[in-house]
Amino acid sequence: MSARTVIGHTMLVDADWRSASERMTEPLPRQIAESIPCCARRREAAVVLAVLVAATCLFYYEVVFLGRTLLPLDIPRVMPGTPYGSTLAVRVDPFRQDPGASAWHSEPMARKVGHEWAAGRFPLWNEHQGFGAPLLADAQSGGLDLLRLPVLVGRGPLVWDLYYLSRSVLGGLAAYVFARSLGLVIPAGLVFALAYVFSGHFMVYGNNMWIEAYLLLPVLLLGVDLTVKGRMRPGFAMTSAAIGLDLLVGMPESTLFVLLLGAAYGAYRLGWLAYDRPGVGVWTTRFVWLAAAGLVGVALAAPLVLTLFEYLARAHHAHGPEQALGLRYTPLSNLVVLGIPYLLGNGAHVDNYVGMVVLVLAFYGVYPSWTRVYQRMAPFAILAASLLLAKTYGVPGINELGLLPALDITLIPKWSAPVTSFCIAWLASLGVHRLLTEKMSSASPTVAILACGCLTLGGVSLNWEVVSRSPIRDLVATAGTATYLAGITWVVLRWHRPERAMLTALACVCLVVVELFSYAPRGVYDDRYDPSTEPPFIPFLKSQQGAGPFRVFATGGVLYPNSATTYGISDIRALDALYVDRYFAYVQNFIAPTATDRFTGASHASTERGALFRDNPWFDLTGVSYVLTPADGEGFAAEGMGFTGQYEQVYADEVRIYSNRRAYPRTFLVGEVKPVADMEAAIAMMKDGGIDPARSAVVEGIPLDAAARLGAYGGVAAIREYRSDTVVIDIDAASPSLLVLTDAYFPGWTAAIDGQAAPIYPTNLAFRGIFVPAGRHEVHFLYRPATFSIGLVIALIAVLALVVAATGVYRWHPRPWWRLRAAGSSPLRRTESPRSKRAPMPVPNAIATPFSHMRPPRLVDQVAAREVSHGREG
Repeated sequence: MSARTVIGHTMLVDADWRSASERMTEPLPRQIAESIPCCARRREAAVVLAVLVAATCLFYYEVVFLGRTLLPLDIPRVMPGTPYGSTLAVRVDPFRQDPGASAWHSEPMARKVGHEWAAGRFPLWNEHQGFGAPLLADAQSGGLDLLRLPVLVGRGPLVWDLYYLSRSVLGGLAAYVFARSLGLVIPAGLVFALAYVFSGHFMVYGNNMWIEAYLLLPVLLLGVDLTVKGRMRPGFAMTSAAIGLDLLVGMPESTLFVLLLGAAYGAYRLGWLAYDRPGVGVWTTRFVWLAAAGLVGVALAAPLVLTLFEYLARAHHAHGPEQALGLRYTPLSNLVVLGIPYLLGNGAHVDNYVGMVVLVLAFYGVYPSWTRVYQRMAPFAILAASLLLAKTYGVPGINELGLLPALDITLIPKWSAPVTSFCIAWLASLGVHRLLTEKMSSASPTVAILACGCLTLGGVSLNWEVVSRSPIRDLVATAGTATYLAGITWVVLRWHRPERAMLTALACVCLVVVELFSYAPRGVYDDRYDPSTEPPFIPFLKSQQGAGPFRVFATGGVLYPNSATTYGISDIRALDALYVDRYFAYVQNFIAPTATDRFTGASHASTERGALFRDNPWFDLTGVSYVLTPADGEGFAAEGMGFTGQYEQVYADEVRIYSNRRAYPRTFLVGEVKPVADMEAAIAMMKDGGIDPARSAVVEGIPLDAAARLGAYGGVAAIREYRSDTVVIDIDAASPSLLVLTDAYFPGWTAAIDGQAAPIYPTNLAFRGIFVPAGRHEVHFLYRPATFSIGLVIALIAVLALVVAATGVYRWHPRPWWRLRAAGSSPLRRTESPRSKRAPMPVPNAIATPFSHMRPPRLVDQVAAREVSHGREG
């Protein structure tokens, strides 16, 4: 059976399913679908998969065929410019909006997470970032993200490229399966998949990990749809898994919009179900299954969710309600970018686009109709797209939704963009479906093209100053191309006839691909090269770790924050969304007063204007043994600090490395404490001066008599073992002392002295301190957050519940308990009841031939089968 036969047969089935006589019976579509031979379904899957793979190769042909990479190479990582050893020319990339997110966070954190799993440890703590920071609770690190498994176990740019490309294929396949589950014909499903995964947000932010969350959106909606249709077990499993995986991606903003759309779609479908089938029993059962699926999905991600909430309560970030992020919006003049992305310049205003062809098809799908397929999909997609666009462009009354909880700390125009594209692609696929299965009004194509024309003219008028200064060549390449392709789409819609259905469908698919490909970034991907190639100074720093753990600090773009994590080197700087609150308070008050939302040690991608690393005991206290600068020494010169006897140059090649002679050891003993009540009091006392960190420490919340029990001499402390979740220290104290460990104070860390539990106190604002008795002792610090342990138990229970509910291994008798009791049986006893099966549909002899299973049923055969099933034959 050819692919053309499969597509044509499915179009007939879908067209007949939407006939007027079909509206009276709901189960019949499933029976007709089950009559399609398995070989036809497998052939359809193979054809669709081949189309998606071919489209991915087309859109990323430079990566697939020319040996280029999606990783940005002109972003500072280890060296200020290009990666060490690379002589390749760097290409200008005005399209991709956030290349640094991958270079500064996703890549180094994936290496750290993979290392922790390989060592047999849960990825809970990153000892190399700042003073140490939560790793799993950071969420974005992807500690439990199963979708990121390829880059956790593999290394190199080729692995990352395959990971990025496979996401497009799998996301498109998920969108296609969702479209088919709604009853859309094959070409409509292809338009849905292609228009979604190759829309603007995926192309300009495609090298970021949060894309995973949006590609799970069709999986979530498919699970909801299956549940509402009555296929509770597969729907329950799919919904739970989609929610759990979406949460484990670790981008709260993306997950928020995915779950909001999923919940809204579930409410919409349940509402229609209640309208079609009056009564409480049907829709309430589906609602219970959906609610249970949501709870199980959240429970699957409980280890991440619980640790994240614990971290948020003690974290510094730049997304507080006072920032009013939820009220920010994109100017209405940028609405034209949705259809003509580069009309206002390359990359300058492009966060998302769908193209004019998709918009024409979407307006065609919006055209009113009374068919069942329209009622099931169009109102929801129209309302969702309109609401998202209204909020994105600041429509009064709608924009105030940004004051709601969770939305008030979210930059909605950016994070809602893929969901908007999903809804528009949905409407476009509905337009293609109706083109092939319904007799549309002859005015509908004209209405669709006029709506797009009004959008274009309005955008041009609002941006006339920019457009009027644009070269004619640019206008032809942008507005001219969009107008030309939109005109061809109108011709196709007008030219359509039932006998040309297949040709029309293929034309729509091709037009979508052609326009989106014309907008896709090209000529911006760098030649494939490993950006984490080790320069010689990395082995030099590693060789110094034999004397004990230490930290580094760098300026001028050398070893940019988090890059040190890739090589197992600790850096006091950090570039992240969340910081331990005590860490950032210490940095802002004693090291980098100009730091706002990040600490990079330089002005690149930051507002900092220098760090206080000369003659600063609070800088020395952090254990920074080496300061790195560019080879030309401009790092120090730019800060105007010069050199004193504090620093000695120990390395000069591709970079310069200076040894800090005044660096404190990572752990030591003191014999004097200054008790304070809280963080603010600690900051005030440390700023007043007169405190020598080598002899005394500012400690919060200690007993009143603790200071009196200390001796004058501290003694010796040495780190014997240092891992992410374990620190073992040998001490020899001449008298009772306070042991100071310059790692971050954070809940979840426990301490034991010779096996006996000991309390940990916040010391010198950001660090840990415990009181130790005189003599030789062994001190253990262990990171065992209770939130993770509780979350792990909850997740295991959720996995068990998911398996049981999805497979139906453990089922109660389907009859109510009162009927069982009336029959004389106990309501608590399990009964072995076979799975209920639908009675076979009677078919006429014209269909039930010995060879009927080898061919798809004809349209006339299906109609005859329906007449028999309704008792209307003869």
